[in-house]
Parts: sequence; C-alpha cells; structure tokens
Amino acid sequence: MTKTFKTSVLRYNPDSDDAPYFQDFDIEYEPGMTVLDVLLYIQDKYDSSLAFRWECRGGQCGSCAVRVNKIARIACRTKADPDAKLVLEPLEKMPVIKDLVTDISQVTYRLRRIRPYVARDKAPQHPEIIHADQIEKLRGIRKCIECSACLSNCPIVHETW
Repeated sequence: MTKTFKTSVLRYNPDSDDAPYFQDFDIEYEPGMTVLDVLLYIQDKYDSSLAFRWECRGGQCGSCAVRVNKIARIACRTKADPDAKLVLEPLEKMPVIKDLVTDISQVTYRLRRIRPYVARDKAPQHPEIIHADQIEKLRGIRKCIECSACLSNCPIVHETW
C-alpha cells in the first residue's frame, strides 16, 4: 500500500485573491522524495496553476527556495518526511508574485546598494598571492548560491526590511 502524507501550500494571487489561504493536498510518498518533487506532484495531479520556481534540481541555482515548515530551504535538496505534515510558504519579506513565487528584485537592489565586495581605489601592481588558509576562511561564503533563504530566516532582516 502506498503511503500518503498531507501537504499544505500557501496560495495567493494578488490579481484575484483578497488574502492568502492554505490549500491541502494528499501526496503519495516515493522514497527519496524532495519538496520539489512534492510541488511537481501537486502541479501534475491536482492543480497545474500552482506557481513556484525551479531550474536545476541540483541545489546549484537556488531558484526553488521556499519556506518548509516555517524555515527557508532549497526545495530540491530538502527531503519530504512522509510521517509529518508538510507546510509550504513563500520566502518572507519579499512581495508575492503568485503562490510560492516571490519578487527578489528588492534583494538585488539592496545588495547592489551595500556593495558587499572589496572595492579598491586602484588596481594592484602585481598578481596577489592567496594562501590556502585564506581560501579556507572564504570557503563557506563561496558556497552561497544567492537563493535568499538566509534573508527569509534572518531576524535582523525581519526587523529592518
């Protein structure tokens, strides 16, 4: 017998809905199923109008970031738990275009405005040597795929945006 689990998706179309609302779906669990697989299942079996972003399915592009049980995550890398209800919502602090699709232009604008990179007054005269210990310090930062999930989870962003 196939195992099923409940999934609630926050739906909202600003052009036609007065307010966001949750819609529930029964999902047939497949071993190894990800949150992205759940969304594709809903779109295929229940409602083709469900809006969400995805691109690579490999955790490289970050376009599938959504809130999974109140925590922002990458949908293609987050496993679905068939023993728990799954609640899916758009990233916080960003305007909703439709359903789980948010307008990330504000994030791009703010990042450009704060200039989060090293800006030199003049170009170096010689190639700079970067040592292994310096590279190691930056390894975590270089893993960023600019999905904005961290901004959705950040309490400081919630206070200032």
